[in-house]
Amino acid sequence: MDKEEIFHDEIVDMIFALRELIGYKLERKWRYGNYDLINIIWFKPPRTGPKFVFEVYLKEGLQASLLRIMHAYELWKSVLFLILNRGTYWNIAKTFLKEHGFKDKVTLLRVKDIEEFCEFKRRFEWLERKNLS
Repeated sequence: MDKEEIFHDEIVDMIFALRELIGYKLERKWRYGNYDLINIIWFKPPRTGPKFVFEVYLKEGLQASLLRIMHAYELWKSVLFLILNRGTYWNIAKTFLKEHGFKDKVTLLRVKDIEEFCEFKRRFEWLERKNLS
């Protein structure tokens, strides 16, 4: 396994851990029918499809990642997140989404945003649990 794959899996693990704090069920590498895998979905039964769809993009196949999450919106009106590093791919993703009418339907997040949010949730989990009791 190369370094990019390990890093990708670490980001997926962070999103996986967040669901425990937020209360959604999830699946990794989710496949629906003949459609390609989506990195992570969060859902709450009895909903048929995923409420939240997360796609982690780090090195190749950006268009395929974008098409997978756009298809999730068309099927289930899912809330869409694309996690990537800032730079060339960030601008390409923004342009692609704008051209296809998805600019306001996909939230672009930096890997750093996910890392910071996970750290915040871990640090203040005690406060959230106290207020939910």
